[in-house]
Amino acid sequence: MTHRLQVTLEPATGSIRVVDQITLPNLSRQTPPFALHRAFRPRTVEGSVTELPRRGDDLLRHYRIVFEAPSREVEIHYEGRLGVAAERTMGGMPRATVEPAGVYLDGSSAWYPRFEGPITAFTLEVDGPSGWQTVSQGRRSTTASGTRWHSTTPQDDIYLIAGPFARHGRAHGNTELEVLLLEDDPRLAARYLEVMGAYIDLYGDLIGTYPYPKFAVVENRWETGFGMPSFTLLGSRVMRLPFIPYTSLPHEILHNWWGNGVWVDYAAGNWSEGLTAYLSDHLMKALRGEGARHRLAALERYANFAAAGRDFPLVRFVSRHDDASQAVGYSKALMVFHMVRRDLGDEAFTEGLRRLWRERRFRPTGFGEAMALLTGESTDRDYSPWLTRTGAPGLALDEVVMRESASGFEVSFTVRQTQDEPPFDFTLPVALTFDDHGPAELRMVRVRGRETAVAWALDERPSRLDVDPAYDVMRLLDPRERPPSLGLMFGSETQWLVIPEHTDAATREAWRGLAKQWQRRFGNVVVKTDADPLAPAQDTALWILGWGNRALEGRREAFAGAHQGLDANGARVADSRPRAGAEAVVLLTPDIHRQRVGFIGAASPAAIAALARKLPHYGGYGRLVFREADGTNLAKERMAALDPPLTHYFSPAPPSLKVPHRPPLVDNPGLVGAVSPRHGGTAEKP
Repeated sequence: MTHRLQVTLEPATGSIRVVDQITLPNLSRQTPPFALHRAFRPRTVEGSVTELPRRGDDLLRHYRIVFEAPSREVEIHYEGRLGVAAERTMGGMPRATVEPAGVYLDGSSAWYPRFEGPITAFTLEVDGPSGWQTVSQGRRSTTASGTRWHSTTPQDDIYLIAGPFARHGRAHGNTELEVLLLEDDPRLAARYLEVMGAYIDLYGDLIGTYPYPKFAVVENRWETGFGMPSFTLLGSRVMRLPFIPYTSLPHEILHNWWGNGVWVDYAAGNWSEGLTAYLSDHLMKALRGEGARHRLAALERYANFAAAGRDFPLVRFVSRHDDASQAVGYSKALMVFHMVRRDLGDEAFTEGLRRLWRERRFRPTGFGEAMALLTGESTDRDYSPWLTRTGAPGLALDEVVMRESASGFEVSFTVRQTQDEPPFDFTLPVALTFDDHGPAELRMVRVRGRETAVAWALDERPSRLDVDPAYDVMRLLDPRERPPSLGLMFGSETQWLVIPEHTDAATREAWRGLAKQWQRRFGNVVVKTDADPLAPAQDTALWILGWGNRALEGRREAFAGAHQGLDANGARVADSRPRAGAEAVVLLTPDIHRQRVGFIGAASPAAIAALARKLPHYGGYGRLVFREADGTNLAKERMAALDPPLTHYFSPAPPSLKVPHRPPLVDNPGLVGAVSPRHGGTAEKP
């Protein structure tokens, strides 16, 4: 199926006029059924248009055209006023919009005739307001009346974005790089253009040639992070965050291979988000020596939001719609792909990526099929339980014994899977540290049953033993491994938000606004006041809101620790002394598994509103300081777990753990320097 679309946009009235010349795959007496937006009534001179019974989505109408004689060609005319659709997508963005501020149309709004099956190729010519720019897939050229887009690669959607953009671009080999801004900022555009080509080269070398003639970063009025074929749609505030070109941008570029290149068969599970997260978010951290920390964060998100009955099989993941679905489809899937890479080795894993790209390019693919192509015949492992089961293994280290022997030493121990569900089959890294203070020796243990006994003969005396020290296994963290973090609070069964009664009405209303936002996001919020009796259950997180909150009485000491403290006039966070009214502070109790209590100190309604929006994005941290006046983050610190249960010490004063350096999947120090000059590559240390 090919389309040749001629489009006239009239944003002032919310209207659009379209002529679509369609070429069918075969000679036929009728078209297959197609969907079109309810605002349109299709017309054609090649035959008669029949409206089919309505089904499902009320935004759509369904039609078929019957020809007078067999044909492969049909020209459809239609026009209508779309305006701004009431239906909203993620980020509050309308499902379709044609208005003076801009245009956004995709296949879900059926602005073009939507048939079953892929679009082989399309040409899109757009006539819009003077000074406007358009964005779609394919290669751009100009015409006498506007812009033409021509795509020769198969597509499962046709996008039309238009608005008063300032366009910046440069050539990168055969690929055109572009940045389109609603508010022109040449320095911002240059920041993106500087790094986009490096990511395209990275993934082209790793997987296969970039499949499109361009890549564009497009500013969106809504705060989104959408990856479409050959472009990404980033919210105005999002794209101006200084770290986005080095974190989110590679993720969106990689979707041109996974998701927009190899398509997802959603009925068989969305594997593309997890694989994209592993090869972008995780890889960027690994290039800076922070891969183990990123994997720990993924396991924390799973424990915080998906465990305890909120998990579901990976083959049932379709898209992210809340924190639990994100913890499964992104974090859990990322860890499963990491285990596959560790089992296969980097060479076989890379060949699997290339095989998946070669064999499924522009074809729908489910989770199991993607995994089979990725692993190939390189392993005898069966990864299907990781895709079809819920849950994850919990680990305990038992019966650790060291004995001297005639030839040196013998260490024996048992690894036990503690989850209620049946045991999993996986490879478990175990690190032995010796007294020479060098890097640990890493050994692999095949874990199959409920208990796995291990015995090793050693030439020298070990000083410590660490199970899964770099968080290489998808597993359920022991509570003692989980450091105090905002994410642990957010993921509690219930969050009590205690609002101070003795404050002005505007401040009280701001705290209630924070509670409403968090209830919409987390769904577990209960609002209390500092006049209520407060005796929360063990699995309830207690948030004390505001410096003057009477619930702080008798609880300030619970926040005291080596790097923090709280008094009536401010706080201590490491070496800083933030003051009430000048800085906003977030602190958690260090012994959070005994007292799950957090404090948010902010003085103004504006600062409270900023924290309501910002804090869910700081889930891995336990101590935070923000400037009260403008919400700028001044300090963010991760807290330490108190009693790691998967470590055993053989010496009273053992050396610290040094995990052996492992090169990232793509060992490219030049890329680190190019895309993030603030960081350097170091060995991984959890």
